[in-house]
Amino acid sequence: MKNYIKHILSQILCVGLLASTHIFSQTINNSKNIYFRVSVTDKKGQLVAGLEKGNFTVLEDGIAQQINSLTTDTSPASVLILIDVSNSVNNKIRQLNAFYAWKVIQESNSKNDYSIIAFNNQIDELADWGNSGKELSDALDKIAGLKSNKGNTIFNDAVMFAQEKLKKAKNDKKVLIIFSDGQDNSSKASFNKVIDELKTNEITVYSIGNFDGSDVNEKVSGAAILDRLSNVSGGKSFYAQNEKELTEITDRIVSDVKSRYLLGYIPKGNRNKKQWQDVEIKVSTVDLKKENSKLIVRSRQGYLKSE
Repeated sequence: MKNYIKHILSQILCVGLLASTHIFSQTINNSKNIYFRVSVTDKKGQLVAGLEKGNFTVLEDGIAQQINSLTTDTSPASVLILIDVSNSVNNKIRQLNAFYAWKVIQESNSKNDYSIIAFNNQIDELADWGNSGKELSDALDKIAGLKSNKGNTIFNDAVMFAQEKLKKAKNDKKVLIIFSDGQDNSSKASFNKVIDELKTNEITVYSIGNFDGSDVNEKVSGAAILDRLSNVSGGKSFYAQNEKELTEITDRIVSDVKSRYLLGYIPKGNRNKKQWQDVEIKVSTVDLKKENSKLIVRSRQGYLKSE
């Protein structure tokens, strides 16, 4: 990134970013096997490695399942970065978002594939799929200069567009990172439609919410939107009060995308006739060290059965 983006960090005193309770996971419906990408963290939010099948329990619609595989997934991801440049996001926050988007790119798996999209009252594809550092850096340098001709924001439509683009991405591991306040006033798509579509896709959403200048009601409603997207997808949404927390947040996103468990099982039991299958994954700490006794397993909340 150019020096002016780095310089802006010293001018930003705080920015609001929302945190929820869900981290990255994903299901893959492959013939008779179901796979979930699962993240396990300690009380400090750090990923926990070295777990075995015996440490996990899977419940599908309340019925215990037999886990037949557990591996660590370090495969490259297709990452779409979606940045809000509507009137509600001031220029300094835009530059800050661009800086941390670049930080994610620099510190992630070098084999990742990226696309960058900005939105306000329209959608601008700034960089198509690829991993060229210069192309991605140039795209992010355009963020501060993008203007909205109206006070309209098509957040829902932008997320729908991003999902369609991710479905065509080359890597099985698909990630959507959103920099936005979650506000929408002009989309054709409803938020319920966005959620329904997200349930059918193998896409994980990380939301980094910015609420500079927003009133309390806007912050609450925007936070609820970003939380819902992240929770349904098995991702995570964040708030931060300063640059140190922003750095920690991007470090956690990079770590989650780089490596997590891939857990597989073949469904059994009296399965519900409904299309959506509720899934709960638990982690047992009985064999772990005392300092790791309070672990949190986070994963997608279910999957849609194949027709």
